[in-house]
Amino acid sequence: MNSELVNFFRVVKEKPEQFIQAFDYILISREIFQKYKTLSIAGTSEVNRAVRFYYLLHFSFGALMKDFMITPLKKPPMLLERVRDNITSVRDRLVNTIIENRDVEKIISSYDRSSTFFYCDPPYYGLADYTSQGSKPFSKEDHVRLKECLAKIDGKFLLSINDHSEIRKLYSGFNIKQVEVRYSVCRTDKSSMANELFISNYEMRVVE
Repeated sequence: MNSELVNFFRVVKEKPEQFIQAFDYILISREIFQKYKTLSIAGTSEVNRAVRFYYLLHFSFGALMKDFMITPLKKPPMLLERVRDNITSVRDRLVNTIIENRDVEKIISSYDRSSTFFYCDPPYYGLADYTSQGSKPFSKEDHVRLKECLAKIDGKFLLSINDHSEIRKLYSGFNIKQVEVRYSVCRTDKSSMANELFISNYEMRVVE
């Protein structure tokens, strides 16, 4: 649940050219980053809010929108050179997409049918905190609510999450597959391998 994320997708879907043009003369700058961090959203246009969100997300360490990630010894990502291609492809994907901003239980109950497939990607259990991005906290109690909600659906679900003993215990009655993934914030050789879980209410076949 994140109004800034919803606003971003709405702008990309409805006003892609205005969004793209806003990046024609913008710089990758620590000062601009800090300015966007302190910018009051109240009274700010939808496009400028979306630009701010995109800028802070992509030029912050770990995409947490807290700290400017560019250092003198690190080449900046070619993000601004690819804005048009990236946004155009996202806009095309969103043409027939509905963007919701409601509690997980309401979302699932609204769309659940025997023919529905839910892919769930909740914050990592005990680790991730996206409040700095504007999202509402997702607590351990929320993880329990999600599991209880998924246990009652008529459709199918696939959930991906970090490998945690409490998660294994919580979803012990479902199909669980362990996969090894590479976790990397900087995408360097220092990235590490870790286990992640695929959980479902149907038989899965994981292709190596």
